[in-house]
Amino acid sequence: MAIKINIKKAEKNYDPGTSKFFGSPTVPSDMLDIYNENEIFFCQINIKELKHLDKDNILPNEGYIYIFLDTTNSKY
Repeated sequence: MAIKINIKKAEKNYDPGTSKFFGSPTVPSDMLDIYNENEIFFCQINIKELKHLDKDNILPNEGYIYIFLDTTNSKY
């Protein structure tokens, strides 16, 4: 199974809880200390925005998927 994601630049007034790439993640305050200086925020995906694609009903009804990239071994 594959999911295609179309990316478009957010308008001036956008919902910070929406799915997004780069920038700053919208995370609960107790998660702020979880990632370290060697990680960069890649994206957050609001599960509510994916739920209509979840034909097998394996995703929770709400929440986020966060993806951070580890730059520890990066040459850049």
